Order: sequence, then structure tokens, then C-alpha cells
Amino acid sequence: MSTYFQETNARIASLPGIINCDYSAREARQALAIQDAGTAGGGTTLTKFAPTVGTSSASILADSAIRTAVIIQNLSANDVFIEFGVAANTTDSLKILPDEKFTLPGTVYATKEIFAIASGAGSQLVIYTTEA
Repeated sequence: MSTYFQETNARIASLPGIINCDYSAREARQALAIQDAGTAGGGTTLTKFAPTVGTSSASILADSAIRTAVIIQNLSANDVFIEFGVAANTTDSLKILPDEKFTLPGTVYATKEIFAIASGAGSQLVIYTTEA
């Protein structure tokens, strides 16, 4: 990993529990399992979704008051943009580059509805969520 990406990940990691883009899908599942092992009663559920995103904003994850974490990986060759609670757009929404991940652990945003739009049709995502 280049120095630039190490420094960027360090800056991102310093944010208050919102973003961490440094997981592989396997590491993400393991991180969620470890995180959730500490929840009361150990009754956390890990769920996998595989939505396809197009060039119009659409909901990819409904809001859930019991959701505790979200991991989104962009499996496509297109950029994917996401928003929380409002329609996504390609101008100022959060961008997930091809083959990159977005992690949203234990914050208020993890419970919100998530919308996505892509720079090209048929953009495949994989989403892991945990719910208490």
C-alpha cells in the first residue's frame, strides 16, 4: 500500500466511527462477526444483499432501527454513489470506486435508508449488514 493511501486511511480512520475503506469482503465479515460477538445476548444477524444499481437513484437498503453496521462493496467497473435518507446523485454523493468498499459501523447513519446511483447500468454491489 502506498504512503498516500496509508495516510488517507489513517485520516479516514480518525473520523468518529463513520468510514473505513480498508477491508476485503472476508475481513469485513470477520470484523462484523467480532464486533457483534460483544453485543448483548449475541443475537446479531449478518445478512448479505447483492443489488444491481443503474443510472437512476434507487433505494438499495431500507431504513432499520435495529441495524448496527453496513459494508458496501462495489463489484462493478463503474463508480457508484451513495446517500443516506435522500436520493443519490453523481455530483456530490459519496463515491465508491470499482472494487472498493465502504464500511459504516455502529453510527446513527447505519440505520438510515441508503440510496445508490452508478455511472453505468448494471453495476453490481454486495452489501453486508448486521442487526441486533
